[in-house]
Parts: sequence; structure tokens; C-alpha cells
Amino acid sequence: MTADKLGQETADAILEGLAYCGKAFEAIRENARVGMSEIELKEYIDKAMTMPEGRVIDYSYVFSSGPRTALPDILHESENKLEYGQPVFLDIWFRYNGHWVDVCRTFFMGTVSDTARRMYDATLNVISELEKALKPGITGAELFALADQTYSSSGYEGYLWGHVGHRIHTDAACIVPDFRKDGKETVEDGMVLALEPGIQEKGVLGVRVEDNYLMTEKGLLNLFDYPKDLEYFIIK
Repeated sequence: MTADKLGQETADAILEGLAYCGKAFEAIRENARVGMSEIELKEYIDKAMTMPEGRVIDYSYVFSSGPRTALPDILHESENKLEYGQPVFLDIWFRYNGHWVDVCRTFFMGTVSDTARRMYDATLNVISELEKALKPGITGAELFALADQTYSSSGYEGYLWGHVGHRIHTDAACIVPDFRKDGKETVEDGMVLALEPGIQEKGVLGVRVEDNYLMTEKGLLNLFDYPKDLEYFIIK
């Protein structure tokens, strides 16, 4: 189905690019340790993003840990040390063989607080509701309203980030937050898109999960074959 809708070259480029994203996330799972700095962990991410010829993919990213995960700005690695029970967040996007990919995951060092677990579960619930609602013709504003309502029903009214997803373009502008409160963009058959609902408790932590999808007349196809279950992201 992927190749039929996208063309084989496009499908291959997107799936290969997403495979590198999976390697970057695995680098966090395998190497993150309490007491390590964000800068030290970033070196392992760069190794995972290195192509066979030795070139590191030119990728954009947000990378943070602890309370910094609750900040909406574009953050990069710092001298901050990874702490037990604290989150680690990586959002990564880049153009691979002419086609963009854009995914993110939230990890936890050693254990997950009750607060973080509830936020993470609420986020997965919102993703599930958005996936069920996505169909050709739905607008960004409708998707945002659904996410906002679903979060609010879980006790997170006003916690939602500024948007819940976007189209993924093939031109130089990958990220346009179409799925926002006033988003007029209509989802179309054959569109590649990202869902990235997330919530933040200012000064405490932020949680966000993002996958890439293909919209088809028969339904939504997740292009990123990588776990979302919370237990997978608890780094022992």
C-alpha cells in the first residue's frame, strides 16, 4: 500500500529515513545513564545517525531532559545531567533522499512518577482518538478540538501544546503546524502527515509522542514501525 500511494522511490526514502530515527531512539535506550550529561548522550545519537560512508545525517532536533522537557522552545543538548525518574525527550526531523521524516519519543530514567505516567497514558489515548478520527476531509481545527477535548476529559484542560500535528512536505518547509486551533488545512488522500499531541506541566515535565502516517482512502497507515508503549521507554 505504501509504494502504491507514494511511489516506490518516495516510500523507500521515507522508510529508510525513519529507520535512522529508530536507531537514534535505540541509542538513547541503550546508552543513557543517570549522571550522564545531555551532551555525552548526544554523541551516541550522532553515531546512530551516521551513514555507512561515515557522514552524519544533517538533522534538526529538540533534545532535553528533566524540567527542560516542559519548555516549548527549540532546545539542544546542555551540560544538564540525566536524573533518576526524570524524562528525556528527542524530537528529530530531517530530509532523507529528498523526503522529510519527523518523529519524537519521551523516555524516563529508571522509573516513572505517577504524574508522568498519567500524562503519558493520556497522550497515547489522544493519539488513538486522532488516529481513529483521521480521514480525508477532516480539518486541522477539528483534529485540534478532538485532542483538546480528549485531554480535558482526562483532567488536562489547558495542558495541550500549540498544535497536534502537521503535513509533511517534500519541499524545503517540512513543518507547518496545520493541526492547530484555527487550522484550515484539510487532510487529503495520499497525504503524509505527523501526529504529535503532547502536554506539559510547566516547570515539571513535558510528554510528547510523534509518528508519521500516510492517509489513504482505506484508512490511516502508520509509517514508523516503532514502539509507543511506556514500559519500552523506561531506561533501567
